[in-house]
Amino acid sequence: MVVKLTQKQADYLETFGNLEDEINKKRALCHITRFGYGYNWIGGDKCPSSAFECYEQLKMVEAVINGYEVIEPKFKFYN
Repeated sequence: MVVKLTQKQADYLETFGNLEDEINKKRALCHITRFGYGYNWIGGDKCPSSAFECYEQLKMVEAVINGYEVIEPKFKFYN
């Protein structure tokens, strides 16, 4: 099942490169769950992220595993 993400969340996942590559996928999962890579193996609940809230952590993990699509806004506002 494909997960729907905001543009900001999709841009965050694109920083890890092609998620079809296992190394990039593992790196993305470690950074999203905040379990490793400079976080001293602490749990991810206490580490804030600029791309997503803590309650969206599972959603981001599912997006890495199952794939994602970007939510297009229904309304565009012009100034």
